[in-house]
Amino acid sequence: MAENKTNTGLLVAGGLILLAGGALLYFKNKTKKDTQNENKALDNLTSSDETRQAAELKKYLSVSEVFGVGFVANPLTSNQYGCANVCNEITNYPGVQAKFSALCENKYTLQRAFESGLTDAQYKECLDLLKAQKVVTTKESQVFILDDRASISSNRYKTMPANTILGSLIASGYYWVDYDNYQKSFSSYMFFNGFDANKKPVYAFVEKDNATLVTPK
Repeated sequence: MAENKTNTGLLVAGGLILLAGGALLYFKNKTKKDTQNENKALDNLTSSDETRQAAELKKYLSVSEVFGVGFVANPLTSNQYGCANVCNEITNYPGVQAKFSALCENKYTLQRAFESGLTDAQYKECLDLLKAQKVVTTKESQVFILDDRASISSNRYKTMPANTILGSLIASGYYWVDYDNYQKSFSSYMFFNGFDANKKPVYAFVEKDNATLVTPK
């Protein structure tokens, strides 16, 4: 499916956001062009630019050219969390595959890099994220951070701009917002937002009225 053209390329609107309880929320805004610090997650990823995404995967899979051998991925130095965070924002995987091969002089494929640089379980996690629908804001919205995947309520939020890819859809249903003296439920999308700097998965939800789903190619 084509990417949301009103600026849907998921990307962070700011840097790492420190939230109560020590949780970190990561997002990307289409206008940013950050490609630094491989220990950071989605907040440093830019839009759905296939060349950038391919370059980040090449870095996280620790792909290099070895004399007499060719291009290879190194499982000893690869970063599974960085790979997962990039896969969590990709909407055009065939495009990324083509750009990755081009970066390797058309002598090495992204699939071979995944298979060589990651364990079977890590590779499966990346494939699952690549296939998952992406949650994208349609207007400026409050995005509520959950304590973990099993949580259904939160009072911690970050305001995100329209056309921001928030992450991969996990569930659709009613989630609760905790106000000072009462709770209110909203029909929402719950999503995986990526791994934080401590390698902890971050989950959050956003009202359905403020978001849409994009199916990756």
